[in-house]
Amino acid sequence: MITHVKTVTIYVSDQQEALRFYTDKLGFEVRRSEAMGPNWIIHRSGR
Repeated sequence: MITHVKTVTIYVSDQQEALRFYTDKLGFEVRRSEAMGPNWIIHRSGR
């Protein structure tokens, strides 16, 4: 039985829109933002 998820990768077509969605709507916080080709953004949930 799966009880925890540590990492999930989600590819998006518009990173700025996705960033607004995950931070504003879902309440995630940006842990780190890396310039790796297209941006690489690491979010963390409030839990």
